[in-house]
Amino acid sequence: MDITARLDELLSRSPKITDGQAKEAASLLLSLYSETQEKSKVADYLMKLKSTVCLFFFETAVKTLDPETQIQSIHSAICLTEAYKKNANHAATSRGFIIAAVLIKNGVNIARAVLMRTLADVEKDGKYSEAVINNFRQHMINYCGSIDSIKTLGEKPWNKQESRNRFIRFMEAVNRSNVTIISIQKSKNNLAVTTTKIVPENSVSIVPREEQQTAPISASAAATKLAEELLTILSSASKEAIVLLQSLSNSNGTISLLHKEITNRESQIAELSTTIKEKDYTIIDLQRKLNESQQSERENEARVTDLSERLKNSLQMDSISQNQELITLKSNLQSSLKVEYVDYLVSKDSDCNHDTYDALIGSLARIFKTLRRFGITID
Repeated sequence: MDITARLDELLSRSPKITDGQAKEAASLLLSLYSETQEKSKVADYLMKLKSTVCLFFFETAVKTLDPETQIQSIHSAICLTEAYKKNANHAATSRGFIIAAVLIKNGVNIARAVLMRTLADVEKDGKYSEAVINNFRQHMINYCGSIDSIKTLGEKPWNKQESRNRFIRFMEAVNRSNVTIISIQKSKNNLAVTTTKIVPENSVSIVPREEQQTAPISASAAATKLAEELLTILSSASKEAIVLLQSLSNSNGTISLLHKEITNRESQIAELSTTIKEKDYTIIDLQRKLNESQQSERENEARVTDLSERLKNSLQMDSISQNQELITLKSNLQSSLKVEYVDYLVSKDSDCNHDTYDALIGSLARIFKTLRRFGITID
């Protein structure tokens, strides 16, 4: 499976992927960028996948890529994605704050530039929503360990006064913001949702003393402001409670699906185990038949060898017997024709007459008779 196919598979399961799968996605994206340099494609995946993928990606990238060129170009590509533009208060700030936090923790100079780009994108009429502040606390303060390392960004010289003012406005908004703690108490028939506001301790504005101004606030204005804040808190708590309940419902559904999937997998495993056992029995039976066939083949080879030896011996005996019979035949012929041969030697130099002719005719008759007696006939 190639990198893009695996990333699409993980994307189809987002945001339910595990941290291990998130790290895998981050590693794949880093490989994809290293191989293709397609920063827009990598940025699109970083926006669509869950935010932990972005965290794992930049934690590795800050150690392997050049911050001033490659990391900054990837961040710029993220800011140009449709997902970033459409959901600035959540997706945009979460990714921007994550990248800035990683860069701050690793002492990278472009950290402030990334943070200021994020703040510029989410500031509305000089104000920041609670969602932005909450994202800042979750992804920057919690990650960096404290707000001190973030505040030091304002101590460096500023090229643009507007950027400095924006940074001051944001830090003041963070100091003024309360942390909302939602507590859900489950009773027999319903859920009780309570909220608590905690003002951050040691909240110190970074605005120089000469720039700080105070104005008296009337009791009615304070009451109105408090009422507005309480309504905002209740509205936010209600929304968060709904989200939590929905998340709980989704989790229960997921657990049910996982339980069903586990049951199906266990059934499949049992079937596969039975099939494997049957295959093992088949293999054992085939092995037994193979051994029997090999044994039969060895026995047949032994029989063939024995028959070959016996045939060879038989042929040798037949050859010896035939030779012996031939010798005997020759000896008998020699004995039987010896008299005729002597007569031939006596008469071969004699003149031919009537008597010698009759003798020769008689001798030839006896010779052929002797040959027939030994089984030699001439047709």
